[in-house]
Amino acid sequence: MAASVELFLVFLLLYFLVHAEHGSIPAATESISHEFNLDKIDLGALGSLIFLGLTVGGSVAGYLYKTQNPKKIQVLSCLGIAVGTAAFPAAGYIKPIAYIARFGLGLAQVFVLIYVPVWVDTFAAAEYRTMWLATVQVVGVLGTVGGYALTATAELISTVRTT
Repeated sequence: MAASVELFLVFLLLYFLVHAEHGSIPAATESISHEFNLDKIDLGALGSLIFLGLTVGGSVAGYLYKTQNPKKIQVLSCLGIAVGTAAFPAAGYIKPIAYIARFGLGLAQVFVLIYVPVWVDTFAAAEYRTMWLATVQVVGVLGTVGGYALTATAELISTVRTT
């Protein structure tokens, strides 16, 4: 069964956005540290908890994809990403909530990061499979770099306006 180009483009956008978040947080560490009154240890924890979530989620993702409906997993993953993305800034000065939000965000993101290349490998037409897989990998890198660049630019503009 050949995959639809439209679904592939949706997956690419989702893949880009997940990676953009991974780039944007490092670019905003100074503002985050100042806004939430975080020391270097707190900031390091917030930066690394997402990767702990990715690791924990990655250890169960294969089993879940084997035993559950992948569409349901993707929907729940997107909901988890939305909740984690909203909960982090909403946590304010309540560090445990911010920690849980970052961990949960990584836990939710891993299901997108694992499934998109698998989906392409499974459903893309044979003549497009390699090109689509390469595109997924490039979009991941572009997402990280793009998230960093956009956030760094916003930080720069914000700094210029306040001085």
